[in-house]
Amino acid sequence: MLDAFEARLADLFADRLVGVPDLLAPQRGLPAAAPDSGILPVLRVTGVSAAPLLGDDAPQLRRLPGGLGLRTVLELRGVVAMDLVPAAAITRDAWLRALDALLVAFQAGDVRSGAAFADGSDQGFALRGFRFSDAAQQEDAPGRLRATFAFEGDFWPVRPEEEGPAIAAIPARLVSLPPGVPDDLVARAGGPDLLIPVALDLRALGAGPPRVVARLRGATPPGSLPGDPAGAPPGFTGFPVDAEGIARIVFRPPATLAAPAHAGIQVALAGAGRSTVPLAEIVVRVLP
Repeated sequence: MLDAFEARLADLFADRLVGVPDLLAPQRGLPAAAPDSGILPVLRVTGVSAAPLLGDDAPQLRRLPGGLGLRTVLELRGVVAMDLVPAAAITRDAWLRALDALLVAFQAGDVRSGAAFADGSDQGFALRGFRFSDAAQQEDAPGRLRATFAFEGDFWPVRPEEEGPAIAAIPARLVSLPPGVPDDLVARAGGPDLLIPVALDLRALGAGPPRVVARLRGATPPGSLPGDPAGAPPGFTGFPVDAEGIARIVFRPPATLAAPAHAGIQVALAGAGRSTVPLAEIVVRVLP
């Protein structure tokens, strides 16, 4: 993130200002004393800030070298200080010429847009802008000149992608929707079970045998589904699919009922360790 940005800034400074008379290679920390000769550039990030946006905590999809990745992204703006620390023998003219070269180099369009900072790797940042702010002599260090630049961009922690076992095959099951479900289903309280045939067009590609599950909607449904709950998702009960692709859902009406009601039944396709796939919604009118 910021450390990588500061390091990249130092590399960019060295590349863009190579050959400038008296200008030494940049460093990222203030020296204990002035150099013996030449002008020492010192580059530092001196502050950052972010707008306190609410709801921006979710990782964002970033285009990274080699593909896409999720990253926790901080939208930051900040300030970079570039100090020019001269040796005692450096004249004021040489000092100002170094400043001129610095300002011209960092006025280039690709620097101002932030594109020059990209190097093809995941550095943990992507700049949207880099601009010169001001330059002035340091009151606490006579002879030193500081140029400041403002920057803005996205910053995120660099980390290796999580790795898992290679995917050798993906079992799949194709279901033609909607399934065949009878209409106008009616059951009577105290009466026999209602057999509801659900016709499915199932085509398996390396998947196991199909399993249809169902559950009653609502907190107090009028009736029950006497299927096989073993291995079914919570709240569901299972029903086998015969060789003709028909699952027969069994609805058992209540023993008594004070007034007519409707029982809603959700039918889904289930698989071991997988989420259910909704297939149909069935409504049974239950009479007293």
